[in-house]
Amino acid sequence: DPADHAFAVEDAFEILARYKREGRRFDLVVCDPPAFAKSQKAVDAAVAGYASLNRAALAVVAPGGLLVTASCSARVTVEQFTDAVKEAAFKARVDLQLVAETRQPPDHPVSLQFREGRYLKCVLFSAGLITGEALMGIVIAGAIAGLAGALAANQSDMAGPAMLHWNQSGTLLVMVILGG
Repeated sequence: DPADHAFAVEDAFEILARYKREGRRFDLVVCDPPAFAKSQKAVDAAVAGYASLNRAALAVVAPGGLLVTASCSARVTVEQFTDAVKEAAFKARVDLQLVAETRQPPDHPVSLQFREGRYLKCVLFSAGLITGEALMGIVIAGAIAGLAGALAANQSDMAGPAMLHWNQSGTLLVMVILGG
């Protein structure tokens, strides 16, 4: 029922900062921003941007919650991306545990002659120990990450980069950050 949910569309960094100030926490936060590095010279700034976004996102992940974070920047390697998240976790003082890593789905095949085509990266982390509720979140996290990608692809005219969705009953809180 849509009445049981709330949605907001605004700048991701601003809403994350506000939610941190308000003490809001989510069991699952999904970050799926647009490509931060459109050229090789933009890679360093992109890695810094991923670190900044994930640090802000970690500030609203509940203890034992999940962070799903993705990159579609072809010029940023999976190692650089993971290091950016590692830096974010260190600065946010959050102990992250790697739960799963994914790359291209079957409908996004990569030619062996075009390594650069293997640009999609998605990583699922647990912020602390995985609780039973968080384990259920892991099962649906892939579906939500896929939904985020689908929404980003189909909503290129969105007014801003963040979409939030949470169940007012408090059983599952979800924040999805999309490219706009």
